[in-house]
Amino acid sequence: MAKTQTCFSFDGEYLAFSSSDGILRIYESATGKLKQEYSSSSHLSAVTSSLSWSRPRRDGTSSPKSKRKKLNSSKPASSGDDGLNLIALGTTSGDINLYSFSKGSLHTQLTGGHSLKVNDVFWHISSPELFSCSEDQTVVQWDLKKGKVKHKWKCDTSSVHSVCQCSDQHLLTASHNIKLWDLSTRTVLQVLTGHSSPVYCLKPIEFAVSNTDASYVLSAAEDDRHISVWCCDGSKNRNSVATFSVPDEPVSLSLGQGSSSSQSLLLAVITRKGALHIFEHTLNGVKKKPLLPKSSIKAVFKEENAEANDFASTAPIFASYVKNGVISAAFGNPFKPVFETVVFDASKADVTISVNIPKRSLTTEEFSQVKFFTVS
Repeated sequence: MAKTQTCFSFDGEYLAFSSSDGILRIYESATGKLKQEYSSSSHLSAVTSSLSWSRPRRDGTSSPKSKRKKLNSSKPASSGDDGLNLIALGTTSGDINLYSFSKGSLHTQLTGGHSLKVNDVFWHISSPELFSCSEDQTVVQWDLKKGKVKHKWKCDTSSVHSVCQCSDQHLLTASHNIKLWDLSTRTVLQVLTGHSSPVYCLKPIEFAVSNTDASYVLSAAEDDRHISVWCCDGSKNRNSVATFSVPDEPVSLSLGQGSSSSQSLLLAVITRKGALHIFEHTLNGVKKKPLLPKSSIKAVFKEENAEANDFASTAPIFASYVKNGVISAAFGNPFKPVFETVVFDASKADVTISVNIPKRSLTTEEFSQVKFFTVS
């Protein structure tokens, strides 16, 4: 499955979108304005295949500059906590570009790790390191201070589609099965089964234990309407502890807390048809019966001054962000996205976001053709 290459920043203030032409565009979610645009010198031959924002530093970030830059740096990378506000861009060539939103330019390139397409990237939860997985069946652990490979190992006999940490010492990888690895020895501690098709997405539930540690992970697979929740404790248990069921194949997951003081999980799932389904659940024991959405959100465009029963065109939702019970959604055309926020209310099973657009009118314009002659 081709994943949509969009990602909200950790604070939800910006959305990064990489199109099929290899150009990175960054939008401000409050205004919908394009803030930065970037293309590397090789953007046509090696397009972005995965992207992820770095974790913010604890004392804030530098103000970004809105400009378009070409490849102009080969300096070693550093932690995402140093104000660079990095975005990791895995490419189809196997290289990884680290773009600095704060500087408005490419910070560095990570090369020599993968020989085939990079399927996923994940920032280390506490160290200046990055994990990446690839079609070449390997995972690479990068030292960002040196800009070099720290460890590389083969994880499977098929492509590795997703990678994430569930704690400081443990890593998960996804192919047909999900494997839990001991990072100190790079050995498998646990194999999780349950999906009948390749797993393309892993998402750690970091706030379930603390701000930087996670013992629960979500997974989604191709052609599978069920999203599984796993407890990664290194035991021999191979079964999920809960599943979320959606009416259509999921293509994007985002999650957050129900509120700043709550331990309940809010999961936002975007399906292939562009609908957004919201689940609320508190992780506590095994749930055998699949959980259903508490609320479903769709977006529509309507012409200004249109009657209530006039036709409204559906606008697919393609990215979401969840924080403290508020869901931000990006919808419409990714090249000119529209952003709206919805406060989660479990009593509202169906929510429609309606955006008015200027009424279209036909205009007639006259054009004159001008010929230019060269005088010698």
